[in-house]
Amino acid sequence: MSIVEMQKIHIVSLKQNKNILLKVLQDNEVLDIQEALPEQEIKPSEEFSGLEMQLAEIKSAIAFLESVSARKKSFIESFLPPKEEIAEFELQKICREFDCDGLVKKCKQIEGTLANLKNLKNELQNNRDHLLPWANLNIPLDSQNCSSNTCLTFGRIKPKALPEF
Repeated sequence: MSIVEMQKIHIVSLKQNKNILLKVLQDNEVLDIQEALPEQEIKPSEEFSGLEMQLAEIKSAIAFLESVSARKKSFIESFLPPKEEIAEFELQKICREFDCDGLVKKCKQIEGTLANLKNLKNELQNNRDHLLPWANLNIPLDSQNCSSNTCLTFGRIKPKALPEF
């Protein structure tokens, strides 16, 4: 039996005409029609997942750099950023030499440091707010002595805890 060269074609028609069209083409031996199998669902490979992860990290680094940059985008730039003119060889050179992973790691490190500094600032601000009412105290703290009838203790009571005050 000889092997006949085959070509795959696509036929576009309304659903209601599908059966009639296929029957006419087969009856006239114009085409031997076989229905195509439904396309299998594309499953992302590990490489694709890794690229998505890298892209997410790069987007995160860009968002961080934009948030800390001194230059703010104008209303128009937020929708249509300006195009930068660059020669092709220059772009290829930059792409070869650019350390994207290093930059992303550095951005994450700086972002973590900034978060730690903000937390420390908030903690120090809270401590300052707690100690500020005692700033005008004229008694040295090391003179906290007790006698036979009295004992001096420093403290603070919230007014909400004692409604009669």
